Amino acid sequence: MDNKIKIFVDSCVILTAVADEKSKSAKLLCKCKQGDFLCFVSSQIIEECKNKLYKYPEYLKKFDELLCSLKQVKVSDDDIKKYDTIKDINDRHVLAGAANCNADYIVTEAFFE
Repeated sequence: MDNKIKIFVDSCVILTAVADEKSKSAKLLCKCKQGDFLCFVSSQIIEECKNKLYKYPEYLKKFDELLCSLKQVKVSDDDIKKYDTIKDINDRHVLAGAANCNADYIVTEAFFE
């Protein structure tokens, strides 16, 4: 059984890592790539990143390379509905994804401020 720390990463972490290879986000995802942590994303997060990166094709290759080191967890509409008490509707899928992969941590922009 794998006892590695499980981290669910939000889109802002991925986008920051793609745009700035020296950022803390990039360092974290590098640790995931090296196998120090298990990092998870959802299809919703992948789509969110693609929607923001389509204007910047120079970053798409880096994004695709990063995806190879991330594990994808399924998040259904029913999973998201479990978190309807969360005020910000855009945060619900993040919590659902973290719960579905039994994440030890959720990493988002606030983590690095």
